[in-house]
Amino acid sequence: MERVHSFQEFLERSKGFPALLFVKEKNCPYCKAAEEVLGGAFYPDSENLRLFEALIDDSPRLTVDLGLTGVPAFVLKNSKGRIKIKVGLCKAIELQEFIAGAL
Repeated sequence: MERVHSFQEFLERSKGFPALLFVKEKNCPYCKAAEEVLGGAFYPDSENLRLFEALIDDSPRLTVDLGLTGVPAFVLKNSKGRIKIKVGLCKAIELQEFIAGAL
């Protein structure tokens, strides 16, 4: 996963292709568990989906920019720039359905 420090950086680096931003916090047990789910999930169109991560510890503005109410959070951008957000720990199948439904 590529690290970004702002939502704007995520948008710039993912321009023209689908991308998933994983927003997490240091020492968050739910974020650690979500990272394991993310690492083991199968992604539709995975050869084109780019993965990014951001720490709110380093970028607290992310929560405001994205309107997040908690972490972990998954921000999915399709190739046309449409954004969908999922907040909270989820199972691999739920993450796959979220990605498939937004791409």
